[in-house]
Amino acid sequence: MKKITIFFIAFLFLFISVCTVRASYNSADYRVGVDYYSTSYSEADVFIGQYNQPAVRTLVLSQLQDMANAGVKAIKTPIWLTGPGQGQTNLNRNFPLSTQELENISQYATDVSLIRGKDGNYLDLYLGFGWLNCADYHYAPCGGGWDSYIVPNAEKTFDDFFATIGNLTRPDGKKAVSLAYAEGEVIIGNWDSGAVIKPNTDKFLTILYPYFISDANKYGITPSIYFIIQGPESKILNNSYKNTAYPAINNHASLDYIYPTTEFMRKNNIPIPTRLDMSIYVDASSSGYTTLINRVMDDLKAVYPNNDIGVAETYYFQDPVMRRQMGQAFANRFLTQGEPKEIFFWPGADINGGSAVFQWPYDIASYLPATPGDLNVDGKVDINDYSILMGNFGKTGTGVVGDIDANGKVDVFDYNILVGNFGK
Repeated sequence: MKKITIFFIAFLFLFISVCTVRASYNSADYRVGVDYYSTSYSEADVFIGQYNQPAVRTLVLSQLQDMANAGVKAIKTPIWLTGPGQGQTNLNRNFPLSTQELENISQYATDVSLIRGKDGNYLDLYLGFGWLNCADYHYAPCGGGWDSYIVPNAEKTFDDFFATIGNLTRPDGKKAVSLAYAEGEVIIGNWDSGAVIKPNTDKFLTILYPYFISDANKYGITPSIYFIIQGPESKILNNSYKNTAYPAINNHASLDYIYPTTEFMRKNNIPIPTRLDMSIYVDASSSGYTTLINRVMDDLKAVYPNNDIGVAETYYFQDPVMRRQMGQAFANRFLTQGEPKEIFFWPGADINGGSAVFQWPYDIASYLPATPGDLNVDGKVDINDYSILMGNFGKTGTGVVGDIDANGKVDVFDYNILVGNFGK
């Protein structure tokens, strides 16, 4: 009787494996990009300010081609505005941008537009601004403050920038710069404590961002900003989180920065990007990155069901195991749920460890979709993954290891996926 029961169960699994088709997303549609602004970890090698130097340009072109060959689909390059006389380094740019800097940006955008990967597709280029020192609109420390210094210099920066890159196109006719960020990690304030984290963000959004949008639209370039989700596992997985000011994010603690900001934009008729891009810097302890990323994505889709999701920044860990776990958490979420459609990793500093982690060439493979069923993220689907799945078979909840299709339980559908990929 025992042999018959085992035979029947095995036959049932096989029958369901053959007859069942589970919806999934095409890995070819998933886009991995790099936040790329320096040829090494050193600020001395930030390249926009010195892109007119042949040796710098040659090195950048070589690295771009290597990234494209490795599967990178897009490049995001930040430009940090500072203002003159602010201890200029290769990181810092003038405010407004100088003629040479604009020429460098134009040449860089043109060069990126000619880079193709092994699939024959051209790289997409996103450019964005950071605001430091005299250009730091949060505190407006120079030249008379907001009205007489920040606003006119920002408007001239936007005008000159879009006039420089707005008409550049790739050989396929698409824009050389397809998207531009006016600012990153935009936060109105911490609405739990009432503290203002980034002063004058309201003025930036109501005065400067609409001007930026208008300039971008003149040239058919997508204007945007990006937000931030950050915090430890204890915050992200807090099922008792309540926000009296914004009850829409009750039990969605990961949205404590982004939701008040988008609500401010909505109430002030400021266009909210159709695709919500954000930095995601969440720190796992015991639950792992699959659990955290799934929870963040679940929160976003619960509150923003009609918006696509993009990740403008995330960790590039020094530890290769952690790096692969983070990368595969995003990739697997896309393969099963279709979001996020695109991620960029930031290979500058290991924020957890505070140490430089620049390694050339970049570890692109850890962020590209791996074979579904590689549960221990070791690069293959084998008996160890099968053991993990069977050990968790029947368990339910968010982020359970073995829930390959992310439907909230480890079941026969996950078994089918793993068996179908066994040995790969």
